[in-house]
Amino acid sequence: MPRAPRCGQILAEIRARGRACYSCASASRSEEEATIDTGTAYGRPPPSYDATLVEVGPGTPGGEMLRRYWHPLAVAADVTTRPQKVRALAEDLILFRAGDGRPLLYPRCCHRGTTLYYGKVEPAGIRCCYHGWLFD
Repeated sequence: MPRAPRCGQILAEIRARGRACYSCASASRSEEEATIDTGTAYGRPPPSYDATLVEVGPGTPGGEMLRRYWHPLAVAADVTTRPQKVRALAEDLILFRAGDGRPLLYPRCCHRGTTLYYGKVEPAGIRCCYHGWLFD
């Protein structure tokens, strides 16, 4: 099975014919410089991050610290009795407004793990559509 020509072979053919290659930014550079690409700009080192500071999932130091504070998730006027899916601090949650005012809940039924997104919102909480359990 024939192989496709490599970029260096194509550039060599274009240069041999005496045409300039305007579609390739490396036309003025040598082929060695064109093949050395580390994915960073101007020779800077590749980006890195400290996982203990920037990851916010459950059980991570950054996540546990941020869970001690209030975070705005939605405009109060947009929160109605219709459940909405929200994602905060790497966790999926269900946002709704019940009669008692508690607007946020873990998104799964603790009995079988079915989603509460399709649950029925009542004055005391949200009722699981599958089992009928009421969660407040």
